[in-house]
Amino acid sequence: MKLLKADDLEYLCEADEHSLLSQISKSEKPAVALVPDLATISWHHAREDFVAKELFNRTSDVKGAMVSTESGLQAWCIWTCTWSSQDDKHGNTLHILRLAVEEGDGVTAYDFSPATEEGVASIQSSPAVEAVTALFAAAQRHAAGWNMRTVQFWNPNNVALAAAKKLDESVAVQAREKDSICSLRWYGKGDGQDIQWVCNEKFAWC
Repeated sequence: MKLLKADDLEYLCEADEHSLLSQISKSEKPAVALVPDLATISWHHAREDFVAKELFNRTSDVKGAMVSTESGLQAWCIWTCTWSSQDDKHGNTLHILRLAVEEGDGVTAYDFSPATEEGVASIQSSPAVEAVTALFAAAQRHAAGWNMRTVQFWNPNNVALAAAKKLDESVAVQAREKDSICSLRWYGKGDGQDIQWVCNEKFAWC
């Protein structure tokens, strides 16, 4: 396990962007993705640092975590903390901005299809799930150290939900309809089901 600092993010963001472009190019239908580049990620961290300095007169240099396995699989997540109060935990949330899983040579092992109970059951013992479980546990530890009430991840696939359930069986996906909804509005024909929405995670919401 490696805790990520700000200096680690430029390379990871570049690798992530390359991997996403490669995946989108193979899509059989139109695909839409907001790019998790360094400028976008840094915006969230600048906001976090400002609020932390104002509330606690200190900031954290830990911005995420990364795991590498002997098989060559590499997974990382980048997070940010948001506070609604200095003293009351209610509303204080660690958001996982971006989760990436690669099998090696920039090949993504992360399917962006929505999680299903059947899909989760089929991959519970996979190396990807074990790696992401370790990342989520690191996020929980960081959240506890900064008075966070919850850890949230947006649009989980089977890997993410299976990992979360290993830490807490009661974890469930919440469909939002009134707040923190989709970051893009569809003006095309139909309801957008013919579009592949790729990497629609928290980093894209500002």
